[in-house]
Amino acid sequence: VFLGSIALIHVVFLGQAVAQEKPRSLVPDFVESQSGQKLKAGKAPNDLLTRPGTAAPAAETAPASEAQSSGAFQVQSLGALHPATINLLVSDEGAFGLDLWAGVSGNLVVELMSRLHANGNSPTQADLYRRLVLSGANVPDRAQVADQLMELRLEKIIDQGWFDKANSFLGRIPANMATENSHKLEAQLMLLDGRSAEVCEDGGLSAQYPGISPFWAKLETYCQLRKGSFDKAELNAALLEERNEDDPLFFALVAALVGSPVDFEARSEKSNAVHYAMLKQRDAAYPAQLVRAASQSVKTAMLAEPDRVKLGIIALALDNIRAGNAVDLEALLAGPQKPSPQNTDPALEAADYTPLLQAVISGDLTDLDRVEYLKSLWQMAKEAGDFFAVTKLTLPQLEKLPIGDYGQDFNRQAVGLFLLNDRLDLARQWERAARRAAIQGTPEERLRARGDITRLDMYMLLSGAEGIARWNPASFKNWLGVMAEDPEVADKASFLLTAFEVFGYSVTDADWDRLLYLDQSENRNRNNHAYENILVNSAVQKLKGKTVALGLLAMGAGQADDVSLTTLRAVTSALKAVGLEKSARKLALEVAILKGL
Repeated sequence: VFLGSIALIHVVFLGQAVAQEKPRSLVPDFVESQSGQKLKAGKAPNDLLTRPGTAAPAAETAPASEAQSSGAFQVQSLGALHPATINLLVSDEGAFGLDLWAGVSGNLVVELMSRLHANGNSPTQADLYRRLVLSGANVPDRAQVADQLMELRLEKIIDQGWFDKANSFLGRIPANMATENSHKLEAQLMLLDGRSAEVCEDGGLSAQYPGISPFWAKLETYCQLRKGSFDKAELNAALLEERNEDDPLFFALVAALVGSPVDFEARSEKSNAVHYAMLKQRDAAYPAQLVRAASQSVKTAMLAEPDRVKLGIIALALDNIRAGNAVDLEALLAGPQKPSPQNTDPALEAADYTPLLQAVISGDLTDLDRVEYLKSLWQMAKEAGDFFAVTKLTLPQLEKLPIGDYGQDFNRQAVGLFLLNDRLDLARQWERAARRAAIQGTPEERLRARGDITRLDMYMLLSGAEGIARWNPASFKNWLGVMAEDPEVADKASFLLTAFEVFGYSVTDADWDRLLYLDQSENRNRNNHAYENILVNSAVQKLKGKTVALGLLAMGAGQADDVSLTTLRAVTSALKAVGLEKSARKLALEVAILKGL
């Protein structure tokens, strides 16, 4: 069924570059496979996504290389012998398979991976990025690009603070295939995860590349400071200054560690692994501004020492959530370092969430009070553009709530968050609770509750989760009736019909015509024609790695609803076409939640 999921209307709408072959239509393949009938020439539908029927439950399909029987012989290219092909995900973590980059040149793989950055504003995009970086795959043009790809993957893994994965990766790289750059990355990792003494020991990494680059010179300086060789350290720092090395934080840390008074409270440089090791050597609280400005890898390392983070602990926790790291908020706020509203600098806390977060996790709140705090906190986060990080951080508190009727708005939001975070069991239980509320109370209350259920159904249908919700010819008309007073109903309706077409629900011309009676506005959301066009072609050719990478580039660094509807359609359709329907649905569900669908 996935063959029918790429949007031809998007291909026609976008057009093609003059020198580029037009993407092949997937409509005949889909229709023939479903009905056994061949389409007549010139009679293909304009959009394969407008077919009738009901969407199947979402599932990520395993790559062909993983779907073969265990007894079958498999032929792999010699590229699988290079460490760049190392897979760091187990089967249930969503590895993309050894054929991830099949059909893509090695140079293009390196170019795409170089351009990609994790998007912490979108949990679905962050998950796709994580799987792309951690998945092992055969390396095309091995002799030319394998070393580059190995180093690039390792750098991105460390940058995100995934230290366990990075250690696993390094442990599987044979000594004769390590490079100077991989040794540099290994040294940074050791500084970050508490193995500084091992880096600086005789014969350690710091001694293998003496003065070969500023990084190694700084590492050597740090190691001399650790050993108490202050004169040598100061000499090394002086030589770096003579070479016009521009790193004021490093020089300030050298001065502090040799005994000079330095005020770090007003400094806001971005600290790296060497800076972190030197800050740790000071045996003092980490300066608040430096915590705030640190690289993500340093923030991950700092969160392991919460007693040394006096201010900004909540912002630090949120940054780690965005990076895909697990955070135990209750443990962070429970110790002697627990911040209080009276001594916390609001400028260092994301939207000053600290008081509400403390109240949410405290043990003296009633369930109803906890719900009210969560509602206020989530609203603050949505207005600050930080909704998914904050809701992820508070998910354990939501899971602890007894299932009940806390108002349809809260219940609907809870269902959406549980669906997004793969808690389908709780999502179904809360869905049933919301439906029970719809048959209680006065006739007016029951009527209003049935309207709320209509909105809740859209979340369930977008997610693809099995439940009570069903799509029928009256569904969209009913939803429009419920949303009639919403000033953004036109935008939400356009998104809804587009997403439902992508996932195979029957959307009629009459449904689309209903949009003509709404106040339509010009689209001002961001899009990129080049990314969308290449993305569609890649999905048609089933180039999974290229499709995922281009989808992430097309979505950009903002929230999932920042892009145009054509971009969202192209990305979700393309992901579905290469077997990633579950991710496509989650991306659409993110937009639905942000829009208050």
